[in-house]
Amino acid sequence: MTTTGPRFRFPEVDNAYVPSGSIGLLAVPSMLAMGGVAALLGGYLLGAILPSLDNLSRKPGLLGILLTILEIILKLAAFGFLGAGVGLAVHVGGRFGRNRNQWAALVLGLVCGVIVFIVVVSVGWDNPEYEKPTVAPLMAIAMFVALVLGPAATAYTGVGEDPFCEDHRRFLERREIHKLPYSAEGAAMDLLLSRDFAAIAKLPGTQDMMNYAAIELWFCDVCEAGYLSMTTTLSILKEDDYEAHVSEEERQVFSSSLNASEVKMIIGRER
Repeated sequence: MTTTGPRFRFPEVDNAYVPSGSIGLLAVPSMLAMGGVAALLGGYLLGAILPSLDNLSRKPGLLGILLTILEIILKLAAFGFLGAGVGLAVHVGGRFGRNRNQWAALVLGLVCGVIVFIVVVSVGWDNPEYEKPTVAPLMAIAMFVALVLGPAATAYTGVGEDPFCEDHRRFLERREIHKLPYSAEGAAMDLLLSRDFAAIAKLPGTQDMMNYAAIELWFCDVCEAGYLSMTTTLSILKEDDYEAHVSEEERQVFSSSLNASEVKMIIGRER
């Protein structure tokens, strides 16, 4: 495979922000409350409509085959949406409760997943004798994966990624400071490494959505300490013997913690 187009100039760097892994006082109750309500309500509704979906495959002949396929698609979509919805409710509850621990989100997502699975089965899992023998076991496995493991994966994803001020118990505010053309990435890196943050505004801006570098600031609105990062996004043409396609790739090339005076240097001119 050959690639053409712009290339990354700088290596990828890790986030300067390292999550503490702490669990807020209200994190567990809020995750259980929001995830539990979503599991109970969503599980009851899905359990109530499952028999109706089962009835689709009871028609004879070709129509029955087509409706069976439709039934499978609808069930898989319902399982997937409900599992993701329950996981999202747990995630939002963790955000409200200021959870920064991925494993706590994973465990509580799994607990809520078990709850929704039990509710669905107890309310409406119809006798699968009307389905083809090879379909029913696979459908049960799909339901288990989507409703039990799905919420856990969704609740786990992204926890701890947003910077948090441990001193003032709040997530940091995010601002995009500057969006630069790819050609100005090197100059921006020089300013960032020399910590000449005030000069960043003098660099040219861009509205290009294909090749650019974005500088973002995260800061606490109380103590005003924070973090600064630059992420480069490139559109790269990849070709092989069969096809060519454009792939969008991004790389974080700068990340650093900032003290209050450095944050004020950046945001002071914006206020």
